Amino acid sequence: MFGWTVFPILYFLLKPFNAHYLAVLTLSYITSIIFAYVTNKIIVFRSEARGLMEFLRFASFYLIYFAVNLVVLPFGVEVLHINPVYVQCAMVVAISLSSYFWHLAVTFKQRTPATSETDVPL
Repeated sequence: MFGWTVFPILYFLLKPFNAHYLAVLTLSYITSIIFAYVTNKIIVFRSEARGLMEFLRFASFYLIYFAVNLVVLPFGVEVLHINPVYVQCAMVVAISLSSYFWHLAVTFKQRTPATSETDVPL
């Protein structure tokens, strides 16, 4: 639910300041990644791992989608003439559906002590 609301709220709040929709996208990704990491770690996957590597695995998923989004959002807005909020809502659907499986298989995968990597504590 949080991811669905961040972009539209920031878009309309920053519209009077003529903020470009890609700047809004960047701010919304930063905010969403932090919120999503904390909630997924604590509530969804109940991960007890501590350290930077888990967060980097988590953020890598969103950085991939961010790169895709930097292409899809301008295409939808500039070429297809769709409101940025609607294009971003479609992207959030794709992100939401695929993120659970990524985090299950990569980010919060249960690791045995023999296979866990050396991690830097946060």
